[in-house]
Order: sequence, then structure tokens, then C-alpha cells
Amino acid sequence: MVGAGISTSAGIPDFRSPDKGIYSKLAKYNLPDPQAIFDIDYFKKRPEAFYDLAKELIPKVLKPTIAHCFIKLLELKGVLLRHYTQNKWLKQEMESTKVPTCVPCGGIVKPDIVFFGESLPKRFFEYMAKDFYEADLLIIMGSTLVVQPFASLVRRVHRKCPRIIINDKKVGATVGITYKAKYNTRDVFIKGKCDDGCKKIATSLGWEAELNDLVEQYQIEANSSQ
Repeated sequence: MVGAGISTSAGIPDFRSPDKGIYSKLAKYNLPDPQAIFDIDYFKKRPEAFYDLAKELIPKVLKPTIAHCFIKLLELKGVLLRHYTQNKWLKQEMESTKVPTCVPCGGIVKPDIVFFGESLPKRFFEYMAKDFYEADLLIIMGSTLVVQPFASLVRRVHRKCPRIIINDKKVGATVGITYKAKYNTRDVFIKGKCDDGCKKIATSLGWEAELNDLVEQYQIEANSSQ
């Protein structure tokens, strides 16, 4: 389970960091609330605000971080059951500040993401029911675990399933993540940047060289696409 924090080392801000997060950069849009820019009703009224912000924040060349490469390494190793992310909006193509419209009807084109106020796709619930029952390890990184229903997913794994939290501060107390409690037998906190936490895990597993090779490979591919 990952949030925007895994992409900050690529130059993409997270949401809630003081002075640097996305929500701290929204004053010029005169929003009723910072989260409104990701609200479906507000998007219908002012779609240009979302597209303008995305164009401003997303680098022209997206370079995968160490954390991104670590997730890919888990997949290559055959141990990644599923990757749940809050970051799909970053994948949208923002080649122009103009709001894209449908050629036949002239209507506004909505990006392929889930806004606040929209229902999650059916396949999310289909996968969720099975995945969290089968998981034998849950890694959570770069998320404040405050946005629902994403945050509550941490409760769905078996009570004996270990949960590793990689973040710059402790999160998840409201959804059952515990730290230092006598009865905590499964929650492990790795404080720091997501990249550093992923490197620690890879090193512990003897995968450090493979992770470094993967990072180098993706960096070369990103540079060649410029």
C-alpha cells in the first residue's frame, strides 16, 4: 500500500507536507477546501484547476524512485500479490494546460482516476476481499493513512500478518497500527524516506545488488526518453 510519499524523491510533492505539499500550493485557486481540487463536484465546475495544478506539479520526465523500483523487484521475485496505490493521478498525460474535451460531443474529459465523491471501481472490492485474506506481509509506505477507504485496508489482513510501515513519522493509530505497545507483535516502523526504507529491506534480503541494477536500468530508460 503506497501513497504520494514514495514519489517525493522524484520531485513530485506529497499532499500534506508543510510548505512543500500539494495542499500548501493551492491558495491561488481560491478553493473552498484544499481537497476540493480532487473532488468530483468541484472538478465538474472548474476542471481547469485540476489540469493546471497537475501540469505545474508533474515533471516533464518522470524518473522512477528507489521505492518504485523496489516494488518492481518484488514483482520480479514473484512475491508481490498486489500493489494498492493512491498515486494513479500522477500517470495522467498533462501535455497542455487546456482542459481536454470530447471531439464528438464537446464534453469535458475526466482523467482515469477516482475523485473524492466517486465510488471505487468494482474490481477494487473484488481484489480486496481476496488479497488481504491471503497476504502474509503488508508493506505500507509514503501514506498518512487518513484517506478512507484506503486507510482502513490495513485492518483487513489476518491479525498475525506482519505490517511494515515506512514513513517519516508514525501513522495509522486511528486504523489500528500500534507502536511500542506490549501487545504489538506485528507492526514494524522504519522511520525515514521511503527510498531508504526500501534499501534497508532489500539489503536484509540480500537483494541490494539487484535493486541497484534495476534503479540504474530505469534511470537510463528515463534519461533516454528526454
